[in-house]
Amino acid sequence: MGGESSLASTYYPPVEDDDITWGAHGATEKEIVYYFGQIINPQIQQITVFDEDVPIITSHGNRFFFKKVKGESLLQLPRNIKAFSKSGELIYSTLPDTP
Repeated sequence: MGGESSLASTYYPPVEDDDITWGAHGATEKEIVYYFGQIINPQIQQITVFDEDVPIITSHGNRFFFKKVKGESLLQLPRNIKAFSKSGELIYSTLPDTP
């Protein structure tokens, strides 16, 4: 049979004090990793994964992001996910010590 599985879910309903919730899922035999999450903080207007812009998806008033990365190991650390305001201010980072 195939090596498919569902993506892991992020926390729902989200904790209102969080800026985002996120998760990652990889298909090791295909070297594909999916990064996904929900944007909770209404000030967040931009998401980057490994310094690449990620589209924001709106559904029923909720905002989500999804990024498919090829050639990455799920175990690659650090996972660099950042969230910015409309003015470019860093609001959230998985690497808090980076600009």
